[in-house]
Amino acid sequence: MLADIEYFIENYVYIENKEGASNDDRSILFKMFPEQKRVLREIEENKNNAIIKARQLGITWLVIAIGVHGCMKLKQFTVAFASQTEDYMKEAINRVEYILQRFPKWLMMEYNKNTVGFNSLFLYEKKADEIIIYHPSTKEGVREESRFKGIISTEKAGRSITGDLIILDEWAYHESAEEVFGAIYPIINRPTSGKFIGLSTNKRGSYFEEIIRGCIDGENTAFNLIFLNAFADPRRDAKWYENTKAILKNTWRQEYPMTIEDALSAGNLTAFPEFSASIHVCEPFDIPSHWIKWAAVDNGLNDPFCWFKAAVDEDGTTYVYYEYSRDKQKDPQVYYSDQAKTFMESCTIEITDEVKEEIDSYDLGYEINGKYYAKEKLQYVIFGLDAFSKDTAKGTGKSLLDRYKEGGGFDYPAVRAVTDRKLGKDTIHEYLKPYYSEHLERQTAKLQIFDTCKFLIKHIPMLTVESDNPTVIAGNSNIDNTADALKYLLIGSPRNNARPVEKEESPLKTYKEKMYKNSKKTRGRMKKGIIN
Repeated sequence: MLADIEYFIENYVYIENKEGASNDDRSILFKMFPEQKRVLREIEENKNNAIIKARQLGITWLVIAIGVHGCMKLKQFTVAFASQTEDYMKEAINRVEYILQRFPKWLMMEYNKNTVGFNSLFLYEKKADEIIIYHPSTKEGVREESRFKGIISTEKAGRSITGDLIILDEWAYHESAEEVFGAIYPIINRPTSGKFIGLSTNKRGSYFEEIIRGCIDGENTAFNLIFLNAFADPRRDAKWYENTKAILKNTWRQEYPMTIEDALSAGNLTAFPEFSASIHVCEPFDIPSHWIKWAAVDNGLNDPFCWFKAAVDEDGTTYVYYEYSRDKQKDPQVYYSDQAKTFMESCTIEITDEVKEEIDSYDLGYEINGKYYAKEKLQYVIFGLDAFSKDTAKGTGKSLLDRYKEGGGFDYPAVRAVTDRKLGKDTIHEYLKPYYSEHLERQTAKLQIFDTCKFLIKHIPMLTVESDNPTVIAGNSNIDNTADALKYLLIGSPRNNARPVEKEESPLKTYKEKMYKNSKKTRGRMKKGIIN
């Protein structure tokens, strides 16, 4: 019960106090702040907890204390504390020992040859990567054990463990965090028991951030989201905060956030700080038929793929109006041929009977189940370079583009992407650059995104730059597929070919003019004796 664990922590758990001015003050009872009590209550009430927080709020001490309480309350209770390195793991084990050493001697002592016979006490034994807590002996002389295990985050982490509580500290900074979570979560994934606590300050582009954003958006209901701002420690005041901001000019929002939006900021690592939904996102509308359209693809199977379509108007403004991708965590893989099939299905346009009668004789349309369709006019589709590479390892001699064509019916002109990373980032900046429109009477930009393109809108503000090379976007296989497809799309834009028209032309008139021009060329060649 909550009252039991709160009493246990505040009356038995000692923690380090770095503000202590004397030796006696360097170790104090854990008298919780109101916000720490709130976190304790929410953890007790929820199975899966994701905690995003400011720095130095004592939450790591709190979750370790929760683990110690579980080990003492229940026999055969196992805590798995996952750290990104061996040093961090050892630090967690040391904190557990710090707490146990300061329990009253009538309650807890270290296991050794002098205490092994103290049957009425809890005993603890520290090992390299775990602390074993021995419960008082039963009438039969049996000591049941509980364990607080430290594990290092790897893709095989915890596979041999059955646990009761997982603690993932500084979750955002674990390498291969998604794979680690996938390996470790089954330790406690039982219908009626088991608890998970993941806590961290944020790191832009991390799996942890994806979990947090999913909670905010309502897309991820599996986690209870807990946010702690910089003033969760009531000893902090406005003067302290202003000094902190002055010293940490680029990182104060992330390290000491006031709001969850601050916590999700990357400071000077943000790739596209100029992005704003109010400037760059618009409601869908029917694309005028004379606007030039094209598409781009970032090929992918294990990593998410991404297909975009765009159109450019007379003024050179580009509208991304179609998006096809998948969520790596939620959605199954889609084979290349099925991707192409879905994309081509999106390129079919239903036409009226009247237009159909005019077009039919020129083989511009087709009929499916009594409905008439035409194919959307795209200038070309830009593909990542690996789409053109022939398979030599398996001996098929076929490329991804062949699979798109043969299995998915893809039949648009295919263009190789320009993959220069610096040029790609610079190009996106150029399109995102805000300017004031006299016509619209507000800020706008040369890139507009339909609000139906959910992945693109979600991922742009999450993109970061490489810390040692801010001219390029940092790699992140969960979200950079959208960035790559956007780079291909904008670098390969045909906007310089856009021309204003006075009125829209019907498909039939356009086709007749094309046929007339071709016939004139043929007659010209016949007069010159080129055609016999």
